[in-house]
Amino acid sequence: MSFVQMSIRTKLIIIFVLIKVFPLVLLSWFSWGVITQMAHDMEMQSKNMAQESNSLVGEVAEMATTQSIDALNNLSRDAIERLTTDLARQVALFLYDRDADIRQATRIEPRREAYIDFLSGRNRTVILDDGNWEMNAEKTAWVQEGNQSETSGEVVARNSENAKNFHYRPSERTPRSEKRPLYLEMTFVGLDGMEQVKVTTSDVLPKRLADVSKRENTFCKAERYFEMLKTLQPGEIYVSEVIGPYVKGFLIGGPYSEVRAEKAGIPFEPKKSAYAGKENPQGIRFRGLIRWATPVVQQGKITGYVTLALDHTHLMEFTDHVVPTNERYTITSNAGTGNYAFMWDYKGRNISHPRDYFIIGYDPQTGQPEAPWLEQSLYPKWLEHNAYMPEFERSVEWFDNQSNTKKPSAELTRQGYVGLDCRFLNFAPQCTGWFTLTEQGGSGSFLIFWSNLWKLTTAAAIPYHTGMYGDSKRGFGFVTIGANVDEFNKPARVTAGMITSERREFEQNLEKSSEENKEHLRTTLNTTFLRVTLYTIGMVIVVIFIALWMAGVLTGKITRITTGIRKFQEGNLNFRLDQTSGDEIGQLNTSFNQMADSIQNYIDEVETARTTTQQSNEMLEQEIAERRAAQDELSRHKDHLEEMVRERTSELEKTIQERERAEKELVQSEKMAALGQLIAGIAHEINTPMGAIKSSGSNIKDALKKVQVDLPDLQEKLERELLSLFYNLLRESQKDPVIRTSREERKLVREISGKLNDAGIENSRQVAFYLVQLNVTEYWDTYLPLLQHEQALYLLETVYGLYAISSNAGNINQAVDRISKIIYALKSFIRQSDTNERIETSVIEGMETVLTIYHNQIKQNTQLVKEYEEIPLIMANPDELNQVWTNLIHNALQAMEYKGVLTVSISCKDDFVVVAVSDTGCGIPEENRERIFEAFFTTKIRGEGSGLGLDIVNKIVQKHGGTVTFESELNKGTTFFVALPINGRVE
Repeated sequence: MSFVQMSIRTKLIIIFVLIKVFPLVLLSWFSWGVITQMAHDMEMQSKNMAQESNSLVGEVAEMATTQSIDALNNLSRDAIERLTTDLARQVALFLYDRDADIRQATRIEPRREAYIDFLSGRNRTVILDDGNWEMNAEKTAWVQEGNQSETSGEVVARNSENAKNFHYRPSERTPRSEKRPLYLEMTFVGLDGMEQVKVTTSDVLPKRLADVSKRENTFCKAERYFEMLKTLQPGEIYVSEVIGPYVKGFLIGGPYSEVRAEKAGIPFEPKKSAYAGKENPQGIRFRGLIRWATPVVQQGKITGYVTLALDHTHLMEFTDHVVPTNERYTITSNAGTGNYAFMWDYKGRNISHPRDYFIIGYDPQTGQPEAPWLEQSLYPKWLEHNAYMPEFERSVEWFDNQSNTKKPSAELTRQGYVGLDCRFLNFAPQCTGWFTLTEQGGSGSFLIFWSNLWKLTTAAAIPYHTGMYGDSKRGFGFVTIGANVDEFNKPARVTAGMITSERREFEQNLEKSSEENKEHLRTTLNTTFLRVTLYTIGMVIVVIFIALWMAGVLTGKITRITTGIRKFQEGNLNFRLDQTSGDEIGQLNTSFNQMADSIQNYIDEVETARTTTQQSNEMLEQEIAERRAAQDELSRHKDHLEEMVRERTSELEKTIQERERAEKELVQSEKMAALGQLIAGIAHEINTPMGAIKSSGSNIKDALKKVQVDLPDLQEKLERELLSLFYNLLRESQKDPVIRTSREERKLVREISGKLNDAGIENSRQVAFYLVQLNVTEYWDTYLPLLQHEQALYLLETVYGLYAISSNAGNINQAVDRISKIIYALKSFIRQSDTNERIETSVIEGMETVLTIYHNQIKQNTQLVKEYEEIPLIMANPDELNQVWTNLIHNALQAMEYKGVLTVSISCKDDFVVVAVSDTGCGIPEENRERIFEAFFTTKIRGEGSGLGLDIVNKIVQKHGGTVTFESELNKGTTFFVALPINGRVE
């Protein structure tokens, strides 16, 4: 093969090998020999000295650092464990005080004034947030507006005998605080569950009296305490779990900042997410309660129950401000540091946390627990149990091989459901550790690597054992504290830094001793570099010259191809490219010409099919009109019924023959190979209702033959009273039919048959069948004289024949409507506008047209999901947009091999209509993602795709001022997003 006949790629490879690769290999070989020899001389002189010194200094540094860290770890562990245990005991004492309050409440007369006086004396201080917050200049974190740090002078020892290790700590800053009532509510509940007295201190709970025996009247519709109250003996106390509406959390595990929101692709709306201390000080607070209740006894009898609803805020105050570092205390918590305290109930559900979105809560609309943050393999099981927590708890193993290698459910994270329930946090192994430490009511700690840092985490059981917590060794639950190990290892790390600095100084001395060798190496390297540079400059000049020449040649050829494509797009369907060479450009010219031939043939054949389909539709409409006219004429001329039916039957037979002939012509035209799979599918869609029309027409013909004989005979034989009843039965049977399953129909036949048998009707089973088919079972006894007639079956058969005529006519109307819809969609699909003028366009209507065309390909093994929002009309070219939807739907179906889930979403975002087409196919490989919008780029087999589809989509969308993007994951699917501006919105 001559050089001229070689491909462009082969030509370029040969040129670059000759002018660049071969000289560069020779030059590199020469340089490598020199550099290797000099590096070897240098290495042999300094290798032994550097190894010995580094080894000695490294061992000393490691030993000093390790021993310092171990000593500080042990000291800090004991301090934090004590802090955790003290917190747990404080919480238990606080809860026992509430037991004393509820007992005292039973001795108070159940009057509103007495309850107000009781609550007014029970308040507790709550520390308020630091103040106003705003985003910092970098939009990455929250800072206080005008925050000025208060500094005080240094305090030193005044007596020399006190000076050793004299340590001064400034006074803590006084926080903003307020007195809040301990209880949200105090009530007296009667034995029937009706509240008789109620006093509230907050708008969290309603002020009106309610029947609490009904769950929907309780807080969050989630309390069931009245059921428990009825089982209490005098002196026994009921204590509830923590109950409150769940607050969703978005952008979890860090600051809710503008930068993170933009990166996550969500609006920056911190006030719509849960409060998270310094990470989101503007968020929604969790508002919950814990309810105490006990019987009120008078003269030895229980007369009612008194309840107290503790404000959950007071429980969170125990942990929200604790810091296990030298800081000791914080006004506004910052979970991002890794140093904070939090609390869990006896089941391991979080009830206090600096991030309120981690606190377990309920759905106020249903009263059911909201979904906890599940490990990803548990989420499908949650859906299987219809998000019903009691059933889910029973069917799923708790603490199932918890490991930080597992991942949380991405779907729950996206939706904001991240409440912590230790039993199902299989991606958080510390949960198992906490439960192990507290299972006997004790406490302890362990180290764990979590969130990219080593943490010391502690746990201590809360020794409170009232009510349902009496049987729990953990009591009310347990307190945990997490501490960043680096914080209390800091002094040891400072010492290690000093040792490292000494080690660097020692190494610098070694470097001085080898400076002469390095200088020699630099000289040699500089000489080599100069030679390489001169060779490279010469090669670059030559390569640039050749590259410019090749680019000129290629650009000229590609420009001719682009010009030809533009002419074809402008309507010159007869334009073809010239064949000038045998390389890839020449092959591209050939492919374009073949594609142009195929497109032109396809357009001609689609036009032919449309004409044939329109003719068939007109024939069907004419047939229906003639049948309706015949029915009207039949009702007006009963006296000449027999003759008219015979004439009309003959006409119908001719019409049906004409219709069958037209149908065969249509099917034959639809089978044209040039229309391909799409038109074949549409033909199948039309054949189905056409078959229904044919079957219904045949049924009408058979029924008319029988009726034209039986009806005159019945009019002569029946008495006037029975004839009137007969016509009444006929009218009732013409009403809208009742849709029943075959099982329901058989059951109803058995039921009516039994009643008819009791009434002495012969052939009761067959009579019951006719009554069910005629939809007159409700008033069957009205027609009892008719059913007792000796020719009752003959009468019912005649009525059923007339009913069949009406029913089959309805079937024909439905089939015609279906055909009309398909024809309309096909007409809309193949319509070509003669102008580029934009008009008010419905995106949803255009998408529905395309989906109708593809209905046959979709309905087999593909699940279609439509997610349409109400959107305005947009100014656009509807024919061009239909081409966009066609390409995206076709590509999605091919990517799934017509098996999977096709999701079409249409919504509004800002000033754009956004259309998303998702498939569950193979996805787009990483190496192809930057090229999918290139013209003629395709991964399909030869003959299946030209590579112009997405290029055309991109150009049409850009022409409309919009954008087209995509997201793809291998073996999971691809989603294309088309954003179109709303110009000239129609109100």
